[in-house]
Amino acid sequence: MKTPTDYIYLKGFISLLPVKIMRRIFIGFILLWSLIAFPHSLLASPEGTPTKETIRPKSLLFHIQYGWPYQYVSDLLYSNFQLAGVGISFEKECGLWPFFNNKWLVESLLLELRFSRIWGQEIELSKDQVSPETWERAQKEGKKPRTNWDHYQIGLIPYYRLYAPLAKEIRFYVEMGLGLTFLSEPLIEEGTQWNFLLSGGLGLDWNLNKIPFYSFVRFEHFSNGGKLWKEGFTDKRVIGPESMILGIGFRYPL
Repeated sequence: MKTPTDYIYLKGFISLLPVKIMRRIFIGFILLWSLIAFPHSLLASPEGTPTKETIRPKSLLFHIQYGWPYQYVSDLLYSNFQLAGVGISFEKECGLWPFFNNKWLVESLLLELRFSRIWGQEIELSKDQVSPETWERAQKEGKKPRTNWDHYQIGLIPYYRLYAPLAKEIRFYVEMGLGLTFLSEPLIEEGTQWNFLLSGGLGLDWNLNKIPFYSFVRFEHFSNGGKLWKEGFTDKRVIGPESMILGIGFRYPL
């Protein structure tokens, strides 16, 4: 018989989902991303192929972003923190997929360099995220251990994007990214400065007075994958800060 700890609650989407299934979905996304995130040969150029006005082979992208805590697959909601950052990216639109009504999907590879700050007060932690001494002291005080954050982070994240045309100067896109980040200091006592970052999102690419802008919402999880890695993906606990992020930026076609 399964206990309550065998389940996680994915807010807004899935209720009481077994962790084993969630883990398989999580790993499946990574495997799928690794299979598709490679350049495809540009298809032949039949009638209806996007023109220079709708496809930008190479661009530099600049954005700002702001995020807040959310819970997707982590067992713990790291409440009371915020994050903000800026990013610069190099994007290469590298392939086309036939769509319907003589339209085409445009795929791209993007490499993002991100600088961000993460801060917050009284962030609750679990037993395996603090030293035995800190946990024992918190138990004596009758509360869970808490910490304050005010750290800086730099990250390098490759993304795969797929654009779909909505109008002449508006494109919708979905994206998936997996990269590495480095913190100015660990977020928790038993943590590391190096962490993986898994990101997925969707956005709009649009023009305003002939200036190409884009806006997005991203869903991110980052951690060092410590127990998953050490125990061969057999540990049931998935932990790590997760956030929902809103951003806006502009592109400079090269």
